[in-house]
Amino acid sequence: MVDILTEARLVVALILDFEQIIQDAHAREREMVAKVEHPEARKIQIYGVAPKFSLTPGRVRSAAPLLGEHNRTS
Repeated sequence: MVDILTEARLVVALILDFEQIIQDAHAREREMVAKVEHPEARKIQIYGVAPKFSLTPGRVRSAAPLLGEHNRTS
């Protein structure tokens, strides 16, 4: 299908699932996969920050909070 669309001069690319992304050399080189510590799942891999800005580089600092972790208690 990609070949047919490319021949028709359309911009096309495969859509990868997460398992394919974490194995893709280009995605890893661009730091599109981040490894973080999770309180229950231990070390996990998650999507990294997509846009790469030279003056304001983004980064993944932690895993998502657990349900209710940031709720106020008082």
